[in-house]
Amino acid sequence: MTGELLNKGIGATRTINDIVLTLSKKKENVALCRRIQDCLSTITDILQESLVDMVKLEDMKEQIKVINNTLDEHLKRVEKFDLK
Repeated sequence: MTGELLNKGIGATRTINDIVLTLSKKKENVALCRRIQDCLSTITDILQESLVDMVKLEDMKEQIKVINNTLDEHLKRVEKFDLK
């Protein structure tokens, strides 16, 4: 779900950027468009950083699963050994 929201945010940012480019064709809108583009750049940076964090969390989740499975197998062997 978070990945989907991030993709929507990136898409919305691109759409707004296209609108800004259209508005900037009139001289009186140039300063406003520059401010909007600066804001969009900040938002895009935040979204990209969030995406990186999300990928890192997914990797950690997989590593935890592997460690958990390894420990589970080890415990089963130890329990089997203790029973004999």
